[in-house]
Amino acid sequence: MAGDAGGLSGAGAVALSAWPFAGGPLPGCAALAGFLAAFVDSLAGALFQARYRDPLTGHETERAGAGGVAYPLLRGHRWLDNDRVNLLGTFFGAALAMACFPAAGFGS
Repeated sequence: MAGDAGGLSGAGAVALSAWPFAGGPLPGCAALAGFLAAFVDSLAGALFQARYRDPLTGHETERAGAGGVAYPLLRGHRWLDNDRVNLLGTFFGAALAMACFPAAGFGS
C-alpha cells in the first residue's frame, strides 16, 4: 500500500509538472499511465522475477551469483531479472500513455 501511494504521488508530480505545457486531459492520462506502470512493475517483480538464495548467508537476493558462483534459483524465471522487469513496466506505461493521446485530442 505504501508503494502504491508512492507510485501515485510520483506519477501525480510528473503530471502536475506537465500541466503548464499540456493542459486538458493529457496530464491525467500521464498520471494514470505512470501509476499503472509502477503497479505492473511491482506485480511482475513479485510474481515472475528471478529470486536466488545466497548460499553463504542464506538470504534471498536478486543477484544470480557472485565471485563466479551461481546461486540456486528459488522462484521466478532466470531470464527475468530486475532490469527486464523495469523495462516491462516502462514499456507498459509508455504504451498506455500513447493510447491516451487520441482521447486527449492529440494525433487526430
